[in-house]
Amino acid sequence: MPRRSLRWIIQIFLLLAFGLAACQPQSFDVPVTRVVTEVQTVRETVVVTAPVTQTPVSAFSQPHPLLGDLRIRQGIAYCLNRDNLIGAVYPFLDQKSALAMESFVPAMHWAYHAANAQYPYDPERGQALFEEAGWSLPQGAVYRVNASGAEMTVRFTLSNTPFAQTWAAAFEKDMEHCGLRVLRFHVPSSWWLGENTGLARRDFELGSFAWVTHSDPNGRSAYGCDQIPSAANDWHGQNYMGWCNAAADEALRAASQTPSRAEQIQNYALVQEELAKELPTLPLFSRAEILAASPVLTNFSPAPNERFYTWNIQQWESSKETVVIGLLREPGALFPLDANDFSAQLVNNLLYGQGYTTRNYDYQPLLYQALPSLDNGGVSSADVSVNVGSTVVDVTGQAVRLVAGVRVLNAEGQVVEFDGSGPLMMKQLFVTSAYLNDIKYSDDSSLTKGDIELTDKVACSTDAGLPVSQACTWLAHATYNDDLSVSYALWPGAQPTDYTLFLANQLNRGGPYPSERKVDDDRLLVDVPTKDWANLSVVTQRPLGIGPYVLSSWDKGKQMTFEANSHFILGAPKIKRLQIVFLVDTTQAISKLLAGEVDVLGSEVLGTGPELQALATLAKAGRVKLYVQPGAVWEHLDFALWKP
Repeated sequence: MPRRSLRWIIQIFLLLAFGLAACQPQSFDVPVTRVVTEVQTVRETVVVTAPVTQTPVSAFSQPHPLLGDLRIRQGIAYCLNRDNLIGAVYPFLDQKSALAMESFVPAMHWAYHAANAQYPYDPERGQALFEEAGWSLPQGAVYRVNASGAEMTVRFTLSNTPFAQTWAAAFEKDMEHCGLRVLRFHVPSSWWLGENTGLARRDFELGSFAWVTHSDPNGRSAYGCDQIPSAANDWHGQNYMGWCNAAADEALRAASQTPSRAEQIQNYALVQEELAKELPTLPLFSRAEILAASPVLTNFSPAPNERFYTWNIQQWESSKETVVIGLLREPGALFPLDANDFSAQLVNNLLYGQGYTTRNYDYQPLLYQALPSLDNGGVSSADVSVNVGSTVVDVTGQAVRLVAGVRVLNAEGQVVEFDGSGPLMMKQLFVTSAYLNDIKYSDDSSLTKGDIELTDKVACSTDAGLPVSQACTWLAHATYNDDLSVSYALWPGAQPTDYTLFLANQLNRGGPYPSERKVDDDRLLVDVPTKDWANLSVVTQRPLGIGPYVLSSWDKGKQMTFEANSHFILGAPKIKRLQIVFLVDTTQAISKLLAGEVDVLGSEVLGTGPELQALATLAKAGRVKLYVQPGAVWEHLDFALWKP
């Protein structure tokens, strides 16, 4: 069939699909700038032009008359059908339960614990709890009332994005089925997430917004007792529910202060038990990340929480001589310290190599012999004596001089305020990591300890005029060894739980840089001042790396072409030529995928628009391969436990 005819068919198919799916959300949390002045009826979506009246500042000392009752919160949990919510925004998904969330960490996370208290969809049980709490359903009525005749009603505040409005409508129907009236207030994100409005002032009854899950679950800012915003602490913290559980609070502190994975797991299990038991918040579902690939591409293996779907690109195989990746954005420059966008980082991973992965919220080494931990000896600690003037890391994570009044963790893990006299015992951590043996650059030269030292020096330099990572501020000194291992000593008091921050050359997730490479004026790279690196073509345009591919040409505004690195330590890529093309929009990207002109599209290209419905139909017909996985962003309900 002529290519021109094929494109017409694709365009017509997509237009029809867009029309059929027009009722679906167009995007995730895209700020809505158009002001809507109409307030619709209660049963419909309520959109307001301004935030609801600001609640007065108070001590929040009275339990919320409805949501302060655990039975009501549990009843809402049982009446909620997560599949309905997920199906509202992702109607094309067959396995909707794969996105369901039961905890503040997903089920595949290393810290996940299946709490004893579970809340599966059970509307009969939910209604029984409402009855027990004093809210009965009169004969023929839709909504429940209490003994005084007051209707069972809750105000639900969330953003005014199409995505939020779509799943919130499904939630409203679930609650109506159990007799609870939900008044939805869809407000501008600028107010809801503002510094002095909405959530920051705990101005809601039932609220929802998105969190992001990381490999280190943390959780203190959301659930710690000292993170409850109020006038007394100048509205500091993100524990908007006002939940304070002493056991969970202590467990969160302990988890954030220990380098032991076993102790972290134990503490996070306790937190999840208490959250499920007292239910100040109700996890709902993860947003989906959707990728697409050509049917002839094999060994393409995207994974939850792994941002770079090219992590195993040396294993990809295809019947095509050249595999093409589509991106919507072209990298500006390739200097890792200045490459903040996804496209530049993806390209840098191809050139410099990806040191480790974060698949399923844990770490797996790629270019390292192992990832440092207490178990393998890569992390160790010692009790050291510090005095006035010593550099330490205080309880806020800042490297400071120790003087009277500075609050730190002592060697026993207790928060103390230094009184300015006598030595103080604190913990000092040491982290050691090592590259794989016999790593070579794409020009067949060997990686040296001088390259590693240079890369760390550049990453932690302030001369480049770029932000320096916290990991750099925590470094007391480093020892570079001939076996390509590096031992980092941290300032006393530094207690990171994520030790990948201190892998060789991961201070900026880039490099290593070949220290002996000549630049355009014949100087060696090691002799070029850091402040000049952003203008070096050998860094920004034609890097030499240890990654799976070499950049062979860059046609600005159109495409980048790469050739396989035959010296790649993990094995020469099976696909000898790779191209990255720059596309206008998602519609063009899908058209080129269907026409065979593009082989891989990531979730950052496909987005969440209605065209995914058409793509899912084509996937079932074998035209493309669709990869759907739970993303790190997830939705939840927060209950206001206290009334202002």
